[in-house]
Amino acid sequence: MENRYRKEKYYFRIYNISREKMEIFKREFPGLNYKITQLRKRKDVRKKVQRFTIMIELNRQSHYGAYINQLISYIRKHKIPETSYGLWISLTENRDYGGLTVPDYVKDFYFKIYNKIGGQIDFSCIFIDV
Repeated sequence: MENRYRKEKYYFRIYNISREKMEIFKREFPGLNYKITQLRKRKDVRKKVQRFTIMIELNRQSHYGAYINQLISYIRKHKIPETSYGLWISLTENRDYGGLTVPDYVKDFYFKIYNKIGGQIDFSCIFIDV
């Protein structure tokens, strides 16, 4: 019998923002569960410009719906370009073929934002050998 490994993750991602905008986000969203990473290997690194990504994981238990209007306001107020935010979908599995269906709770959250200010939908698919 084949061992099957599959992990789907869904995030709302704000990508490639300055340290200043990242710090403002941290102040404006103290109760929100998110992860911040610093971007690496950018041409800007020579100029000592730091850029960051904010990842808000979406799951069935999350209560992020209460933050939708606040996220929209933050994106508008800080003039974050439409190419720098949106839905990030990650699929990791041990088969070299497959697919996924985006759950309703993710669609409901994301399209409330998308219908007002747009955004991107990006995918990451990773094959692993287990």
